[in-house]
Amino acid sequence: MKNNFSIVGYSGHSFVILDSAFRSKLDCTGYYDRNKKEFNPFSINYLGLESDIVSSERIFITIGDNKIRRNIYEDLINKDFISFLNINDPSSSVSKFAFIEPDSSISIGINCVINSLAKINAGAIINTGAIIEHEVEIGKFSHIAPNATICGGVIIGENAFVGANTVVKQGVIIGKNSIIGAGSTVLTNVPANSTYVGNPAIKLN
Repeated sequence: MKNNFSIVGYSGHSFVILDSAFRSKLDCTGYYDRNKKEFNPFSINYLGLESDIVSSERIFITIGDNKIRRNIYEDLINKDFISFLNINDPSSSVSKFAFIEPDSSISIGINCVINSLAKINAGAIINTGAIIEHEVEIGKFSHIAPNATICGGVIIGENAFVGANTVVKQGVIIGKNSIIGAGSTVLTNVPANSTYVGNPAIKLN
């Protein structure tokens, strides 16, 4: 029973999460979603809407969109009988001196590196091959996309999205709700609620 959990959302990003979960010897009992899916590659049971959860369960939210993921988490956390888990792919390297907020629907993907004194907050996604260097802080419900490199001492604000293959220079601050386009090189601070793209990254809006 200890290894059992259910997911909220069953498409796209959930397939990556489930793959990591199964490699970690976790057992997914089913999924909650708006509709029963015709495409069911992992052959797991449809359990209904997340509002249908009425008994004690461990939940992982497998939705890539930061806003939707956060809204669902905040709705579910008010139900005392629901708990969350983190899913850390066994291929990743996580320093014992890093802080990963426990039991808070954090995912650390295939071949990720989380180095010493990094801090990963609730609901964050550290996607395939991302590097989180020393003393980096990843804000709640942010998404670090595949192969992004976040250099030492960077602060990523809540709900931010850092695109695939992006490099963020050491010490940079990326404000909450900001978006960094894929392949960007971020050399200066990024204000909240803004979009930056390019090498070097410049403000798009």
